[in-house]
Order: sequence, then C-alpha cells, then structure tokens
Amino acid sequence: MPCPLTGAGHQHLSKMNTELLLLILKYHAGQVRVGNREDGTPDPQIEHLFRVFTRLLQPCDHYPKSLRLVRQNAAPLMLDVALAHDILEDTEVTEEELAAVLNEYALDAVKALTRNKDQTYFDYIKEQVLSNPLASLVKLADLEDNYETAIPSLQGRYAKAKGIILDHWNDVIFPDPSAEDYPGEEPGAEKQEAPKEEEPTVVQPD
Repeated sequence: MPCPLTGAGHQHLSKMNTELLLLILKYHAGQVRVGNREDGTPDPQIEHLFRVFTRLLQPCDHYPKSLRLVRQNAAPLMLDVALAHDILEDTEVTEEELAAVLNEYALDAVKALTRNKDQTYFDYIKEQVLSNPLASLVKLADLEDNYETAIPSLQGRYAKAKGIILDHWNDVIFPDPSAEDYPGEEPGAEKQEAPKEEEPTVVQPD
C-alpha cells in the first residue's frame, strides 16, 4: 500500500479536525509570541497557527515538486500539522493527548517540528525537519509567516533555514502514483507487476 503522503489516493478535504481544534484552543489560548516582530508588538499564537494553516491552502508553486506532491495527497494531515506544529514545544500537552486526535503520520510530523532544548536551530532543521516531508512542508509555511514581520537578525535565520529545506527537497523525487510504474493500483491494494515483454521504474518563534 502506498504511503498516504506520496502515494496514489488523493485525500480530499472534508471537515476540520474539531477534536484537535479544541486541544489547540485549550493549550494555546492566551499565548503570545514575543521578540519576533520588528515593531515590538506581541503576536497571538492562535493567529500565527491559523496564518500558517491558511498559507498552505494558497498556491505553493514555489515549493519543491516533492513537497507539492505531499500537499496534494495529504492535505488534511498537512492542515492538522499546521495547527499543531508548536503545541509540543510550547505547551504542557502530552504526546498521548495528541495521539488521541492525530493520525500517526501527522503526529510524527509534529514531533519532527518540536525542537529539543539542547539542539542548535540549524541542527534541528537538518536532523529533524528534513527527515519528514510533512514537517518540511509545514515548516516552510511557518518560516514564511515568521519572516514577514521579523526583526532583521531573525529574517536572516529564517531565510537560511528556508533555503536548506528547499535545497534538500528539490533534490528528492517521489514516484508519480499516476505513472506506469503503478499499473492498476488502487488505494489499499498490493502493487501490480507490469507484464514483461519478451523483447527489449509565549514562546519564541522558531
């Protein structure tokens, strides 16, 4: 069965994950992000999460083809991760609480987006974010939102991190589920082998 992030079987948007939304509101309510904006004004965390969410609903033609394929095939998971991308790092929520409202692939992505306290910023990007395509996709939208109002020193950090992610995923090619390498494949079905021819593939924003 193909991976739901890159394989055949487009996942259509149906309804918002209301259980996750309630968890987000419970833990992020009243939080503000400080130290990011050039004008010094606090930025409500909830607003940031929904800006990342809505950014991923917009055309992402400047993203690598590999990540656009993830966006196409895993839109509901992508949007869940967009809302939950800071919750493990910036709140007291438990992994068990998240596991109760998130698909396992979405939970893995949120964990990849959670920076450990002893990690440098760019080690976090290279060792965790790049290891997960769904995390990388959401991180690009997160970085773009952070960059727009950031102080110059942080803009440089965000731009460098974005470049690392783009460079990595521009070099990754996922198999196209509609290509001839997947003849007759249905979601949940075993891959069919093509017949062989007899003659001569408050928080600090990260």
